[in-house]
Amino acid sequence: MNGATNTEPLVSVIVPTYNRAYCLGRTIQSVLDQTYRNWELIIVDNQSTDSTETLIADYNEQKIRLLKINNGGIIAASRNKGLQSARGKYVAFLDSDDWWTPDKLAESVKRLEMGADIVYHELYMISTLPPKPRFWKVSIARDLKTPAFNDLIMHGHAINTSSVVVNRDLMNKIGGFSEDPTLLAIEDYDAWLRLAKHTEAFARLGKPLGYYWDGGGNVSSTERTIRNLERLAELYRDETTGESIFANSPGYAYALGKSKFDVNKLDEAETNFKKAISKNASRRTAIRALVLLCACRLKTAHIQH
Repeated sequence: MNGATNTEPLVSVIVPTYNRAYCLGRTIQSVLDQTYRNWELIIVDNQSTDSTETLIADYNEQKIRLLKINNGGIIAASRNKGLQSARGKYVAFLDSDDWWTPDKLAESVKRLEMGADIVYHELYMISTLPPKPRFWKVSIARDLKTPAFNDLIMHGHAINTSSVVVNRDLMNKIGGFSEDPTLLAIEDYDAWLRLAKHTEAFARLGKPLGYYWDGGGNVSSTERTIRNLERLAELYRDETTGESIFANSPGYAYALGKSKFDVNKLDEAETNFKKAISKNASRRTAIRALVLLCACRLKTAHIQH
């Protein structure tokens, strides 16, 4: 698609940013380079003190809009501000240190127009520049089995935010991303869970269509991940029993176990790895849990001696 036509739906691309002038140009250029032309780019800046505003102005591109926010460290608030301003039939999310291949939007819109409500794909994991993609450096995305909500609960997170293009009306229906500070850095997973209560039309595209920057500067930490996971367990409970619906989730147990392992809470890690090796676990989760269970026991033995 070399030029926009009246029949092409508008895609609103939402990019939250803060002091990322050093890499934001790469992100913007990847949108400008899209073969699909009917898009608007909404950059939501959290009061950057670097040259972000000058960088954006230098593009002199009418399809780029700059919004300002003071989000208090809650990236979800920036994404929601962009969502509120979006005019497109579809919204795409892109972090300011990630970037796309030129056919990303064309492939995504094609699948959405065929009936999907949300599309996503794998991303090349890049930690050095220039990027040198390899098949073992690809983020894991998987097809979701029906019901999608149960799949996401049982087998864990499967969708990277910078890969997502979603029906805007549906995103508005769930109220956007949660701005609960206890869900910081995992609010995207929470959003996909809430979307899965309204649609089964999740579609994974068959190839990587972008790049995820894994070279530092991302909003994540092991202790925060543990708090996030424990908060999710509190939020999602069975209405009848009151028990967390993550209680029997191999994917959840593996994620929590890995985080506990990384901070040397080995007894708790071992307990979770054992839970992750269950008849309900995917083969991948069971194998990874078994490997880390062995590593956990070796680490414990080393400490004891």
